[in-house]
Amino acid sequence: MFGKVTIIGLGLMGGSAAQALKKKKLARRVWAFARNRKSYRRYKKLRLVDAVTCDLQEAVRNAEIVLLCTPPSSIIAYLRQLTGLAGTDTLLMDMGSTKEEIMRHARKLFGKKNNFVGAHPMAGSEKTGAEYSSDDVYVQNICFLTPLAKNAFFRKAVRFWKSIGSIPVAVGPAAHDRIVAAVSHLPHLLSFSLVSFVPRKLRRFTAGGFESMSRLALSDTALWADIFASNKKNVVKAARAYAKELMNAASCLQSKGRKDLIALLEKRTK
Repeated sequence: MFGKVTIIGLGLMGGSAAQALKKKKLARRVWAFARNRKSYRRYKKLRLVDAVTCDLQEAVRNAEIVLLCTPPSSIIAYLRQLTGLAGTDTLLMDMGSTKEEIMRHARKLFGKKNNFVGAHPMAGSEKTGAEYSSDDVYVQNICFLTPLAKNAFFRKAVRFWKSIGSIPVAVGPAAHDRIVAAVSHLPHLLSFSLVSFVPRKLRRFTAGGFESMSRLALSDTALWADIFASNKKNVVKAARAYAKELMNAASCLQSKGRKDLIALLEKRTK
């Protein structure tokens, strides 16, 4: 069992972590930091945690683990604040969807203690808010870990994610950002682009195919603008490579026979 676990950013991901910790009785106390009175009242009403506070110092005091579950840009801002607040024995982890920028700041701020481990669970939904959280969100999903060092803090991070059902995979920050640009960020960008491409007057004719492809476009736009900006280099590279693949498919459709088209479509299974 862990001691006090503090969650900063009690949204879908943070709320799901809180639910998993509470259901499995993995922590003695689960706290949440609320950035304002409105968030404070909402968190209290949801009853996902044992305690809520608007005082960041109180939130992280004596915490064994602090989870940062906010967009990448605000994670960096919180890291700066936590340098003077979190204890030397506190494991700090984020759940940001990008890692290079976050780990660069983390190394400057926590490079001596090496008590920060970057984490990115490959889980979630297009829905936002703790109201949609669930205790099984992380079960059997990969969680990328980018530690400053493979030390006791890293081992605790591995134990934490395994305990709530995830499959931890250690990877470097640069490799992580390249991977998620292709398998997560690009699909979201394509979904947003598809919805933008199809005129609103045609939406009433859409069916299952469009609904499946456009589901990700229901995601929080401010959050995804932040994620895209944080991984801009890799997302642009992936988008350009995909655009080339799409144009190759269009050329094949236009100029080649049915057999070649079938071969192109069957590439998905290889």
